[in-house]
Amino acid sequence: SAEARTVFAELSRRYKVDADLQHTVARYLGEFERILRDAESRDPSGRLAHGHLVSETGRVYLFLAHASGRLV
Repeated sequence: SAEARTVFAELSRRYKVDADLQHTVARYLGEFERILRDAESRDPSGRLAHGHLVSETGRVYLFLAHASGRLV
């Protein structure tokens, strides 16, 4: 949606200049990635990790990872 694109653009712009936001995003991404590694070690089939990625928390992770340039 247009609203989502606007939020993404604003977050991407702010991320580049706001050290506090960079720190918060890095902490969130790091914690979520730890959860994914744990899920992968407990369930080699990948179903548990996939479940995390498609959850609301996972969608926030993907949004932040993309907006911060971690995922392109």
